Amino acid sequence: MATRTASNQCLMCPKGEGTCNCAGCKGFFCTQHFIEHRKQLSKQLDDDVVSAHDQFSEEINKIKQSNSSPSALLSKIDQWQTATVEKIQKAAEKAREQVIQLFNKDKETITKRFEQLKKEILTRRETDSFVEHDLECMKENINQLQQDLGQLARTPNITLHIDQGDQIDWNRFIYAEYEQPAPEPALIPKSKIILNVKTPPAGMPKTPFNINEFKRVYSNEDTATKAIPYFWQNFDSTHWSIWLCEYKYPEELTKVFMTCNLISGMFQRLDELHQNAFSSMCVFGTDNDNTIAGLWFWYGQELVFELLPDGQADYESYKWTRLQVGDEETKQRINQFFLWEGPYNGKAFNQGKIFK
Repeated sequence: MATRTASNQCLMCPKGEGTCNCAGCKGFFCTQHFIEHRKQLSKQLDDDVVSAHDQFSEEINKIKQSNSSPSALLSKIDQWQTATVEKIQKAAEKAREQVIQLFNKDKETITKRFEQLKKEILTRRETDSFVEHDLECMKENINQLQQDLGQLARTPNITLHIDQGDQIDWNRFIYAEYEQPAPEPALIPKSKIILNVKTPPAGMPKTPFNINEFKRVYSNEDTATKAIPYFWQNFDSTHWSIWLCEYKYPEELTKVFMTCNLISGMFQRLDELHQNAFSSMCVFGTDNDNTIAGLWFWYGQELVFELLPDGQADYESYKWTRLQVGDEETKQRINQFFLWEGPYNGKAFNQGKIFK
């Protein structure tokens, strides 16, 4: 007589015959208990799955019907907008003040020249000390004053430096995107929305050195008395680095204007660096005897060109030397590039170009 094995006994009644097998738990049940097992599974479906589904359905319907929005992110956008507008308004107001100051300075200069000429005319009349040549000189001075005054009234000798809006990628200046976290063992992958504001450079530590403010000072104020002191008072060598570049093949350079074109082409190909870099590139020497040397500083401690697809075309033509700013001699060397002064390797300064 055959004996019953433990493997096909009913899990719920040890004496029952396990004639039914569950495909899920792989257990054997008698007919009665197999029906009970299925009822238990149905109850779990209702209690655990269907109930959770219904609860989530109610929540998602509430979201659909409500006017809710990601208020924290929208508030952050509003704050950024307000701060940006305030900065633009302050910059515009400062530019107005500069225009008025420069305009008044020109008026004062013309007025002083006129007073000096007036005084000279009265003195010569009182002392009867003038001849034909003196009359001609005074006439020329009066004509020149009239021309200068007319020029001031028509188009003052003042230039506005404006970063044109079409050079800014406004679509990328502030934008929102999904941030996908590391994979998690979840039924539905989680994600959150982050807000990206264009600040140099994304994901890197904040720096106290404001390169845009330095560029503004360098462009609009005196280099020796304002821009250079600002640079050395604020430069952050922890997060920024300064580099000297020297052209490797000066023997191949001929006309100075062609040498300048090399610099212009390099600047165009490095347009991606504008937000976080500054350079003063200089041509030293004359036609058929000239060279290129330049000062660069950017955010980071390593050469950045290998990270830029268009930046690799030029940098290998230069020798790059990291400058340490701890000694006075190096600072003076850096200042010469800010001031466009020479000589360099025995060649006098000819002209320069600024990357900003």
